[in-house]
Amino acid sequence: MDHIIIDTNYFYRDPELEHAAWRNLVALHQAGDVIICVPEIVIREQIRHRREAAHREISEGLEGLAKSTRSLVKNGLQVEVTDLSELRGQRDALLSNLDYEDKFRDRLQSVPVAVLGFPSVDSEELFVASHTPKKPFKANERGLADYLIWRSVVERQSMIASGDKVIFATRNHRDFADGGHLHGDLSSDIDPARFELHADPDAYLKSRQAIAALSSEFQAHHLHAFDEYETTSATQTAIAAAWSFVFSSMQYQNAGSDYWDGDIDGYLPSEFDGPTFDSVDLDERTATWAPYDDVSGTVLGRLTVEADAVVDAYVSKSETFELADSVTVSNFDHNRHMSEVSYELRVKIDFHVRLDGGEAQVLNVESIAVVAAND
Repeated sequence: MDHIIIDTNYFYRDPELEHAAWRNLVALHQAGDVIICVPEIVIREQIRHRREAAHREISEGLEGLAKSTRSLVKNGLQVEVTDLSELRGQRDALLSNLDYEDKFRDRLQSVPVAVLGFPSVDSEELFVASHTPKKPFKANERGLADYLIWRSVVERQSMIASGDKVIFATRNHRDFADGGHLHGDLSSDIDPARFELHADPDAYLKSRQAIAALSSEFQAHHLHAFDEYETTSATQTAIAAAWSFVFSSMQYQNAGSDYWDGDIDGYLPSEFDGPTFDSVDLDERTATWAPYDDVSGTVLGRLTVEADAVVDAYVSKSETFELADSVTVSNFDHNRHMSEVSYELRVKIDFHVRLDGGEAQVLNVESIAVVAAND
């Protein structure tokens, strides 16, 4: 049994737990193939992050409103000046009663995930760890939350059956990893034979060869995730093949138009360096299947489906500030000069699919067209 422990940075990208990776992982969990674990410290960190993000977004909106009003008045327009102090008061009242915590915990418990309590760490151990130049603490003694998350990972491994494995899904490779592997400062804390490090649930699912290697319970769940939308069995089979192709051949691959036919490059910020697909979340409700050839029972057709795609890229730190309104900064300190950011797109994908004997294979992606992009 795999016990997959999810770090806070995953929820930054999927705060409402709606993305395909989460749904797929939940299906595995409910089929008894894995156990999803979320440390209590991760839950609290995500709630704090969500509250800070809401405060920042509202404050930026208020500042933009004030600036726009001043500009209009300066140019002679008769504009009713908004009382920003009143709006700030509304902001503070809203944030003090933010119901995100209840919703987030309810969604986790509906799975239900295993919530890992705070690890057993005595004060002397914590003091020594924070004053030792050892990961995940930083030189300035910051890193308490990361330390507690890591101790949750270690503690979980000590509690599970000897044949079980702990999977740690984190994008914080700066503090937990070195060259894609667990950092040497931490390797002595765990049994490496019963441990794997992955960037996120998507990477974990890919390591299990995605849909092809998953249980029949998962496939049944996945193909009927939108039961209210009737689809033919051919469409369902084509959709399953499309998901498998997404996991095996699109995620973590180049997202530029030089790699895929389409117009993505025209929508990605020109400052992007090395854009890759972080996730491609197919919206099965939009799927249409159009067969165009049938040779002795082998059917060729086009599956068209919209998807929410997240593109990761690197930009210079100076350009990061210029792009702040349209990108999400996932790691400002990727290195001395570059930041890692993500950009969201709504795309329409045409898959060229072959159906034969009830099985489907995506032969290629004919085109990817952008439907909507971040402003």
